[in-house]
Amino acid sequence: MREIYIKSFVASFYKAFLGFFVLVLLIVGVFMEYKQHVLVAERLLQSDFGYITILLALLTYSFFQIRFQLTLLNEPKYRVFQNLAFLSKKDFFIFYFTQWVSNNLLIWIYGLFLTFISFGLGASYKVLVLWSTLLLIFAIGLILIYQKVQKPIPERVIRVSKLFPIVPYPFWFLTHLKTDRPLLLLGIKALSILLLNAFLFSFSSGSYDLRWVQFGLLCSAYIHIPIWMDKVEFDQDRLAFFRNYPRPISSKLRDHLINAGVLLFPEVLILLMKFGWGGLSLDLIILCGFWLALNLALYGLIQWKRWQMGWERMALIAFFGIFLLTIYGAPAIIILVFLSFFFLARIRSTQCL
Repeated sequence: MREIYIKSFVASFYKAFLGFFVLVLLIVGVFMEYKQHVLVAERLLQSDFGYITILLALLTYSFFQIRFQLTLLNEPKYRVFQNLAFLSKKDFFIFYFTQWVSNNLLIWIYGLFLTFISFGLGASYKVLVLWSTLLLIFAIGLILIYQKVQKPIPERVIRVSKLFPIVPYPFWFLTHLKTDRPLLLLGIKALSILLLNAFLFSFSSGSYDLRWVQFGLLCSAYIHIPIWMDKVEFDQDRLAFFRNYPRPISSKLRDHLINAGVLLFPEVLILLMKFGWGGLSLDLIILCGFWLALNLALYGLIQWKRWQMGWERMALIAFFGIFLLTIYGAPAIIILVFLSFFFLARIRSTQCL
């Protein structure tokens, strides 16, 4: 039975948020060394704001994890687990503890790491707050899951479409991200904003020109690749029925611009804050257009080559090609126009919604 529980509640959780965990592993295992982890942990523990941010991050992660478990129990194929209500309280505790530890390995490992660093800094009270928070998270999840399986299975009445609620078409993918991929969305946007802020901070020192900001936007755009991959799969699988309906390119362009505009607005807001609200300069307009065109072109490239071998190589070639054009002073407006034409060529295809 233990293997069944692990496959049903743990494997499905990691599969659903695979993109988020791959992103985390890349950051903590590839882009950061142990010394950098220690330095970041020390800075966070020495700052009350940083420590509160850590606790809020743990609570946010746990919220999505508990919400995912409750959602699973609502699925028809998971109704068999309503039999958990017949377990003794001791056996139910063991069941929940096993799957909670498995689903929260990320929190456990980082919690132990912070504990080790805290004792070195003499901040033992913060260790107490950290593990009290983890204990509270565990208790809340245990109570919610226990109450869920104790209640009778409600009669299933479908009033509106669960896949496509009353939401305009351009927002369907955004709704999918919010509902099914919240950790992936939050992780990628947080990393993108952090990276772009780092580029803008170094740009403000006066040692770089606008080409440095363009390079920062290029790097931030490539961080969004997991989201664009998910959009391609969403279009191919969930929206396959709608591919039978021919759509004019104007409608396709409008929907893609609305979808991308909402998704990419945080970075645009950062650019507006950096370059001032007094008026829209030509440089600012070009940078915002460059940011939008980069992401739309990446989506077009993935949609074009997703099911073929070597699309990753083409994306890498495109990255270095745009990087070299930027470094050698090619006007951003030229790159923007080229990327826009590439994207328009892709959405003209009947394979692109």
